[in-house]
Amino acid sequence: MSRIAPVNDFLGSVAIRGMSFLRLSTGTGKMDGDALVDLCKQLMSTKGNASGLALAHTILETYETFTAEQKTDFFLGIVDAFGWDKDHIKSLVNTYATDPTDELLQQISVSTKPTFAPLISRLNQRPSATLQLVRMRADLLKVLTKNPPLTPLDTAFKDVLSAWFNRGFLELQ
Repeated sequence: MSRIAPVNDFLGSVAIRGMSFLRLSTGTGKMDGDALVDLCKQLMSTKGNASGLALAHTILETYETFTAEQKTDFFLGIVDAFGWDKDHIKSLVNTYATDPTDELLQQISVSTKPTFAPLISRLNQRPSATLQLVRMRADLLKVLTKNPPLTPLDTAFKDVLSAWFNRGFLELQ
């Protein structure tokens, strides 16, 4: 364990420096769910590790300050932003019906995979993020029955967390 702490400290300092580079506040301020979803979109389009760490840090820290209602709004925003574009899929399927090419089939395949799992993985870049993501899923489970559109997001959380906590990845210390 003692070897992990210096690495976490280093990564934490990279995240803080990255926030100043990106002009993100180290405090969470008054951000709403829509602004946080926008930061998630930035995170998904970010190429650099430092900027990704900074964005993941800001997203997770801000999320922790949200009320239950704000968390639900955030989840719904994530489903809207990173879920399926049903009109686009319908258009592709209709085109495929008249012109069944492999290229169109590939486009349909890509379009039918929401990007929740990659977002969850990108959020996990930050040290100690896994615990926050487990808590985030617990929050999601609390509102799932009243918000059925959130089910695909829960499925993504379940799949990602199952992969992370696979017996082969666990190490007894």
